[in-house]
Amino acid sequence: MKINNTIATFFETKEQYAAFITTWKTFIAECGHKKYPVHGCDGNEYDKVSDLKCVHHLLYAALRGKDVSKNFTSNNKETYYGQYQAYSNARSYIAYAVHSDHAFGVIKKVFGDTVTRDTLERVSVELKSINLN
Repeated sequence: MKINNTIATFFETKEQYAAFITTWKTFIAECGHKKYPVHGCDGNEYDKVSDLKCVHHLLYAALRGKDVSKNFTSNNKETYYGQYQAYSNARSYIAYAVHSDHAFGVIKKVFGDTVTRDTLERVSVELKSINLN
């Protein structure tokens, strides 16, 4: 369950592909994936979150031509979104980011300028054909 010919499909040059990989590795090396506390208006800590989301893992696997099913596990129950709700949500988020500045910013926080809206649109089309259910 992967996208074939990803370098030729989504990147103009091998250097752009290498920059995409390097950006991911740099984000991880600089601990961008670490959780940090979120505070409410009352000053209390409510949760710990990370800037690294399911959508980033899906994009990283998809744009490298890897099997995207290895990043997601089944909910073990059928939901409106199927058994792989996290995959479905991440796939939808990629399509949403094509038109949403906020969603695109979330993706850019990890991948910087190595991923464009055009890339997201093309990946979204490819991912629609991959169902994990």
